[in-house]
Amino acid sequence: MNRKTFLLVLVIFFGISVSAYPANFTVNVAAPSGGDDTAAVQLALDQCVAPHPEGCTVQLAAGTYKTQQLFAKDFHGTFKGKGMDVTIIQALPLTVNQDHPYGLQPPNVSNPYPYLVIFLEGDIVVSEMTLKALDPIPVPGGYYEATGNPANYIFALLGFMGESPMNVVVDRVGFEGINEVSTFSWNVVTGPSFEAYPYTIPNQLPGTFRVSSSRSINNLLGIGFNAIRDAHITIGGSPKAGNVIANCSAGGFFSDLSNSSVVYSHNNASVIGPTAWAGFLAWQGFFTNVEMPTSFLIDHNSFKASGSYEAGIAILDFVDFLFGGGKKADVVISNNEIVIEPSENGPAYAGMQIVATVGTVISNNRITGSGILGISIEGATQCMVKGNNVNGLTADWVPIALWTTVGPTTDSTVVGSGKKTNVYDEGINNTLVGVNNMNGNPPGPAIRDAMKRKMEVIKSLPKH
Repeated sequence: MNRKTFLLVLVIFFGISVSAYPANFTVNVAAPSGGDDTAAVQLALDQCVAPHPEGCTVQLAAGTYKTQQLFAKDFHGTFKGKGMDVTIIQALPLTVNQDHPYGLQPPNVSNPYPYLVIFLEGDIVVSEMTLKALDPIPVPGGYYEATGNPANYIFALLGFMGESPMNVVVDRVGFEGINEVSTFSWNVVTGPSFEAYPYTIPNQLPGTFRVSSSRSINNLLGIGFNAIRDAHITIGGSPKAGNVIANCSAGGFFSDLSNSSVVYSHNNASVIGPTAWAGFLAWQGFFTNVEMPTSFLIDHNSFKASGSYEAGIAILDFVDFLFGGGKKADVVISNNEIVIEPSENGPAYAGMQIVATVGTVISNNRITGSGILGISIEGATQCMVKGNNVNGLTADWVPIALWTTVGPTTDSTVVGSGKKTNVYDEGINNTLVGVNNMNGNPPGPAIRDAMKRKMEVIKSLPKH
C-alpha cells in the first residue's frame, strides 16, 4: 500500500486528516464516537511520532473521548484539545501487564503502565483539555508495583518519563479523579506526574517543566515530581498562570530533586483528608539519595489545610540526618497566605513544617485559622524566620516553635512583626527578637504524639 492510499484509509476508518508532510503538520482527530476511542487517539499520536517531525500537533475535537492507556515515545509537538472542560479524555477501565511488576520494564503500547496518558522522552506541550477518571476502580484487574505491593489505582492521569532532557509545558489542563474524603478512598495518585525512568541515581530526569493555568481536583496529589535533576520547574509563576488544586491530600509534591530550581508561585491549593500531608510538600533524600542541592522558591500562594494533621507547607530534608550528605534543600518561603483549620479527622498540624533543613528563609507570610502550630521548625539549622503575621492564628500549643524532633534546632533567628508572638525555643544557640520566649511551656505528650503521627502520615505515601 503506498503512502497516499494509507492516509486515505486513516481518514475513512479513524477520522484523521494529516496536513503537509514532513514538517509542521497537524493530525486532526474526529469527534468522539461515544464508544472506545483509544485506537483513534493512539493512531494520531503514532502519526506524529513516526516521522519525528518538529512542531507536529495532535488536535482533538470537542466532546468526551473514552480511552484506555495512550502512549507516545519521543514525541515532539503539541497534544491539544479545544479547551479545558470542552475536550475531555475519560479513562475506561485500564489493563496493566501482569507478567511483571509495573515499573521494572519500560512503558510501551504492549506494556502499559497505570497512567491514562504517558509520554516517554520528547519535547511536549499538552493544552486545552481535561483528563478524568470517574470509575471507582480504574484498574479492575489490579497490578503489582515494583515494591511488590498490590494496587488498583491510576498512578497518573498524565505522565512524563525519561532520562534524557525533556521540555514540557502543561497549560490549561484539568485533572479529575475521585477522592472520598470521609473514607480516604481515591482512584488517582497524581494529576500530572514528572519522573525519571529508570528511577535510580544517577539516571534522573533533566529538563524544563512548566505547569500553568491548570486544575487538579479529587486526586491524592495535585502535581508530582520524582527523581528530577538539572531541571528548571515552574508551577504557576505569575498571577495569570496560577494553578488551582482542590480536595487533594498534597498539592504540589516534590521528591528527590538534584541540582534543580523550583518556582512555585501564585497557586491556590486546598487540601484535606483523614490521611493527608500538605498544600506544598517537598522531601529530599527520602526514596533515594540526592547528589546536589535544589532551590525552592515558594511565594505568593494561597493554601488552605483542613484537619488530619495537615500542614500548609512541609519541607523535609532527610539527606543530612539519614545519609550525612549535608544540605540538599535551599528554601525561601515568602508572601504566602495560609489558612489552617480542624476537621472531623483531627486538628491541622501547622501552617508550615520545616524539618532538618539548612538556611531556610521564611518571611512575610500570614497564617490564620486554628491548629496545633503556626510555624514548626524541627531539627533545622541557620533558619531565618522574620516578619510573619500569626496574629489571626489560634494555636493549640504555640504560634512558632523551634524544637527537637529529628534533632535540635540550632543557630536560627526569629524576628517578630507587630504584636509580640509567643515562640517556644528548645533548641541550641537560637536568637529571638521582638517575641515572647515561651521556653518554660514545653510541648506535652499530646503535642509530641501529634508530631509523631504527622511523620508517620508523611511516610505513608504510595511508593512505586
